[in-house]
Amino acid sequence: MKTQLWVALLIVLGGGGALGGEYLLVKWYPRHQQRVAEEVLTLLPYRKANLGIEMQGEAGIYGRVEGSSARVRISRPLFWSFGPSLTIISQSNPDNAA
Repeated sequence: MKTQLWVALLIVLGGGGALGGEYLLVKWYPRHQQRVAEEVLTLLPYRKANLGIEMQGEAGIYGRVEGSSARVRISRPLFWSFGPSLTIISQSNPDNAA
């Protein structure tokens, strides 16, 4: 009888824990996804005076900034892969148009 009681208790507690965990995931995960999406899409200012660039970039791409006198590369490296990046290159205007 004692073994049956322990098995029943284990089944009830294990099932209750699994059910509670699933409920938490179902309630928490959609809000977490929405919060992450809002944080990634937040606009951050960027300015580079010698290239004449003044813009706003999304926080999801804004991480590491590499630049020289003629180019700027904004990227967010990910673990084990390449993340999104934005490269702006300054070239001369051959016909001097605005």
